[in-house]
Amino acid sequence: MIVIRRYKDGDEYEIVELIKQEFNLRINPKIDLIIWKWKYKENPTPTHAVIWVAEDKDRNKIIGHYAINPMIMKWKDKEIIGSQVSGIVTHKNYRRRGIFKALAINSSDDAGKEGIPVTYVFPNLNSYNLFKKIGWSHIFSLTKMLKVLNVKTLSRKYSSNAIKRKIIEASLHAYYTYISFKSPSFRGTRPLENITIFEVKRFDHSFDDLWIHISRYYEYMVKRDAKYLNWRYSHPYENFKIFASEKNNNIAGYVILKCKILPDIKIGYIFDLFCNPNDKNMIRSLISKSIEYFVRRKMDIIHFCVLKEHPYYRICKEFGFLKKEEIPFVLHINTYGFENAEEFKDQRKWLLSYGDREGSF
Repeated sequence: MIVIRRYKDGDEYEIVELIKQEFNLRINPKIDLIIWKWKYKENPTPTHAVIWVAEDKDRNKIIGHYAINPMIMKWKDKEIIGSQVSGIVTHKNYRRRGIFKALAINSSDDAGKEGIPVTYVFPNLNSYNLFKKIGWSHIFSLTKMLKVLNVKTLSRKYSSNAIKRKIIEASLHAYYTYISFKSPSFRGTRPLENITIFEVKRFDHSFDDLWIHISRYYEYMVKRDAKYLNWRYSHPYENFKIFASEKNNNIAGYVILKCKILPDIKIGYIFDLFCNPNDKNMIRSLISKSIEYFVRRKMDIIHFCVLKEHPYYRICKEFGFLKKEEIPFVLHINTYGFENAEEFKDQRKWLLSYGDREGSF
C-alpha cells in the first residue's frame, strides 16, 4: 500500500538515497544530507519548507519526494512568502501511478494553509505537462542565452561529423565577425570612470540598501537582501564568484558567477545580475566583467537566463549572446482568491535569473 504523507524528522536519510538513485549524478554529483539540510532546514525564510513523501508501507520505504521551498518575494507593494517546487522525484518502479499528482496537490494545499500563497517552478519536459494537467499556469518563459568562447569545443560537443563541425564553426565565426563590427560592446567594455567593480566574499548591509533601491523597478521578484543572498550562495559544495559595482561611493549592483567543468565542455554561468535596469552602462560593465572572468578561467561557453522584455536581453545580444532555449515559468496560486494569474503575466514587471531556478541549487 502506498501512503502519501507529510515529511517527518528522519525521513531525509531515505529521501537522499532516493534522490541519489533517480537523479542524474553526472549533472549534480553532490547530493547528500548536508545539501538537503542546507536547502530545507537552513533556509532563512521564517516559514518552513512544505515537504511531502510517498511511502510504500509494505516495503517500509520512501518512494517519492516533493518539496515546496519558501522564500520572501516582493509582490506588488508588499512582501509575501512565495515558494518554488524542489526535489521532485519518484522511484522508477512506481511511476505512472499518480504519485506525482498526489504529492503535488497535497503539497500545494498544505502550502496554502501554511501561509504560502504562491509557488512557481521551471519544469523539465517530463513534468511540464503534469503540472499543466493539475491546473498550473504557464505564465511566460525564461530565455537561456549562450555565448561561445571556444568554437571548436562547442562544435565537437554537438556533432561528431567533421563537415557539420566545420559548418558550425564557420557560421559562428561569421556571426561574431558581423557582431564585432556592429556592436562596440562585443569588443569589450571597460567600466566608466565613475563605476568601480570589485570582488566581494559576503553580502553586507550595503546590499540591503541596494535591494531597497533596485526593487522599486519591479513588481514581482525574490527578495535579494543580504540575509537571503548569503544563504543562497553559501552552497556547501559550490564556489561562486561575486563581483559588486560601486558608483558615486555607493553599491550600485552585483553579478554572481560560477564555473562548471564537465567531461566534454566547460560552462560559465551568470547566476544573477542585479542593478538599475535603466542603467545600461552599469549592465554592460557587469556583463563585460563576467566575460572577462570566464575567459580568464578558460570556459568554453557562457549561459545567462534572462527575460526577453528585460534590458538584459538586448544588451546580451550586443555581446554576442545567442538564444539557446526557452524555459517555461509555471505558477500556482495555493490560496483561493489570492490573485488572478492574468494580472502578473507581464514579464516586464518581473526579475528572474538562473539563481531563481531549483535546478541551479
